Amino acid sequence: MFFIYGTKSSLDDLDKREINKEFDFGILNKEEFGNLSDEEKIVYCYGITKGFENEYTNKTYPDDDPYLLDWIIDLLRKENLYEEFFYSYLLENFEDEYKVLVSKFESGTEEKWDVAWQMWDKVTDEVGLDHYYLWSINKIYNFEKYYLILLKKSDYETGYYEGMYLAREKWRQKNRKRQEGIHNQIIKKNRTIWDDFIRDKKISYPPPISFQKKFPSGLSDDEKESFEMYVELIYWNKELKSKSQREKKFKDFPDINF
Repeated sequence: MFFIYGTKSSLDDLDKREINKEFDFGILNKEEFGNLSDEEKIVYCYGITKGFENEYTNKTYPDDDPYLLDWIIDLLRKENLYEEFFYSYLLENFEDEYKVLVSKFESGTEEKWDVAWQMWDKVTDEVGLDHYYLWSINKIYNFEKYYLILLKKSDYETGYYEGMYLAREKWRQKNRKRQEGIHNQIIKKNRTIWDDFIRDKKISYPPPISFQKKFPSGLSDDEKESFEMYVELIYWNKELKSKSQREKKFKDFPDINF
């Protein structure tokens, strides 16, 4: 099984709501996929991986779209293989109608593509989208050319999954402590001492304190994070002029009045 990191944006640019818009999901290898029933394969298209009810699965995301299948098909688009994939669905499942309506047009033309889409709309209304989903996911796993694209991408993504996952979880924990007022209280308690330290050591921001490695002695990990935040807040207090910007930056630090 491969693991795909769902959040692609920079963690520094995310808030609590944004970071939950995407999710990690699991990609089964060919052997694992072969153990699924047809019904389970359709569910798998939505990014819910049978048997792995943990952080790699999508158990809470609304099942409006086949998230995982769309992700795989996008890989085919990038390899310029989606058009042949799309036409093969119609040809293999509705051969007579395809030959009458679609095959008379030259490949690569807009006319053929438009007629094929109209046919797809019609037949999926008749047989249901699950018919297309099941055929698609089976085709991807059983046709070597498509499966190798999935395999290569999944193997690459898994290579840096762990580091990205841990970085995001660390960000979430730090963000939670800030929102719950933990860092606000630590700064409030130590502010006088820290002000003296900052002045004596001539500390400024940027660069971040974690880069400068200038901390008062004997700080816990939470206190180090709070100290780093405080130095940044001093900088932003001087730089931010608009009321809305200041409210956004200082909203989690109600006791830090500049």
